Amino acid sequence: MDGRSRGAVMLALVLSVGPAAGGGSEVASPTQAARVPECALLWTAATGPIRGSSELSVVDDVSGDGVSDLLVAEHGLRGPSDVALLDGGSGREFWRRRFEDRPTAPAVWTVLRHGPSVLVAHGDALSVIDARTGAAVREMGLRAPIGEIAAAHLDTDGVPDVVYSAGSDRDDVLVALSGADLSEIWTVAAGPDDSRFGNGFTRLTVRDLDRDGRDEVVVCENMRSVLVLSGDGAIVWKTELAERTTYVPTGAVSGPPVLGDFLGGGLRQLAVGLWAGTLVVVDPADGEILAQRLFGVDTDAHRSLARNRRLPRFLKAILTEAGEPINGLLALELDGVSGGEVVFGCSDGFVYAYSPRTDRILWSHDSLGQVFRAPVPVDANDDGVPDVLAWDEEGVYLIDGRTGDPLEGFPPGASLSNAVLADLDRDGTVELIELRRDGSAHAFATGMTCARAPSAAGCVE
Repeated sequence: MDGRSRGAVMLALVLSVGPAAGGGSEVASPTQAARVPECALLWTAATGPIRGSSELSVVDDVSGDGVSDLLVAEHGLRGPSDVALLDGGSGREFWRRRFEDRPTAPAVWTVLRHGPSVLVAHGDALSVIDARTGAAVREMGLRAPIGEIAAAHLDTDGVPDVVYSAGSDRDDVLVALSGADLSEIWTVAAGPDDSRFGNGFTRLTVRDLDRDGRDEVVVCENMRSVLVLSGDGAIVWKTELAERTTYVPTGAVSGPPVLGDFLGGGLRQLAVGLWAGTLVVVDPADGEILAQRLFGVDTDAHRSLARNRRLPRFLKAILTEAGEPINGLLALELDGVSGGEVVFGCSDGFVYAYSPRTDRILWSHDSLGQVFRAPVPVDANDDGVPDVLAWDEEGVYLIDGRTGDPLEGFPPGASLSNAVLADLDRDGTVELIELRRDGSAHAFATGMTCARAPSAAGCVE
C-alpha cells in the first residue's frame, strides 16, 4: 500500500473505532539525498519473539559501568509477557521476569524510596521490581486492572509518585499513589457516558505546565474532553477540543500531548492531535484553543469513497469535513524563527513538519507504511538543524529537518517494533537501539549527536 492510497482510516473510525493520523498539501521539492555517517553495529541480543506490542526505554545505569541501560517490555496478545533489563553496553540480560497474566500497561521506570524500580501492572495487581536485582520488592492489589500508568512529581519531596487509570469495563477512575509508600493520595472519577466512546480516562501524560516544580496530569475523558489536574488532584481546566458526535469522535485525543513554544514569545503551549485529523494548540493555563489545522482530508481514498453512490450522504459529509487521525507528536525548532514546529506521523502515509505560528507545513515525507510512534530528533548532518528519525512497520526513515528529504547511509531496520536514540556511553554521540519483531535487539554507533540535550529517556523528553 503506497502513501497515495492510504487514508481511509477515518471512514473505518466512522464505522467502528480504530487508531491512526494527519495530512497536508505543502511539500518540499525533492533534492539529491545527502549522506550521513556510517553506522557501526555494536551488539545484538535475543529478546524473544514479539507476540503483541513492545516498549523499549533508556533507563539509569544500574550496573554502575557508566553506560545507560535498557528496559524491554514485551506484551503478549493474551499472555504470558516478559519484562527484562539489558546492559546498554553489551546487550547482556541482567534479569527477566515473566507475567502469566498479560500486563495491562507498559512497564514504568521510577525511583522509589528503596532505589531504582520497575513498576509492572498485570491484571488487578501492581508489582514493584528492584531494578538492580529483578527481585519483587512488593506486590499490591488494585481496585481494578490498570489502563495507563506514569511516574510524576506531584509534590516537592523529590520522590516520584505514580498516577494510573483503572477500571474493569472502562478506565473510570484516575488514581495517584505516593512514591514514599504507594498509598493512595487522591482519586478522580470519570463522568458517566454510555456511548461506545465512553471509555473513561485515556491518553495519560504528565508535565510541569506552570514550571512550579510539580507535575500536572493531562488526560482525555470519554474521548470527549481534555482535563488538566494539579498535583493534589484538583481539576485546573476541562475543555472539549472539538465536537464528539454519535458517529465520529472528532474531538477525541489520538495520542499524548507535547509541550513547547509553538507560537513564539517564550510562552509554552500544548499541541494535541485529534482522531479526525485536527492538530490543536491550546493554552496550558486554561485550555483555550489558540491555533488549529486540519490534516489528511484531500486523499485519493477519501475522494474515491466520497464518489461511492452507495455510501450514505451523512458519511460523505463526514469524509469531506474530517481528516486522518494524527499520531505521536514531537516538538522541534526547525526554521530558526521564534515559535517551534510539530513533527508527526500520520495515517495518510506521511510524516509532517508543521509550524503553528505561521500555519505552514514546512515539509511532508512520504513513508512506506504508517508512522504511529512519535519521531525522534537527531543532528545527522551537522548543519545545526535537528533531523528526524521515524519508523513504521516497513522500515526506518532518517529525514532532513530542513527539507524533509531522506538522508542516506543509515541502517534501514527490518520490521521494527520499537527504537530509541540515546547517548548510552555519554561520549557526545548517540546510539540507535532497535527492537525488532523477530525477537532481536540491535545497537548501532551512529557518530551523530542528539538534536537537544539528552535526558534519561534518550533524545526525547
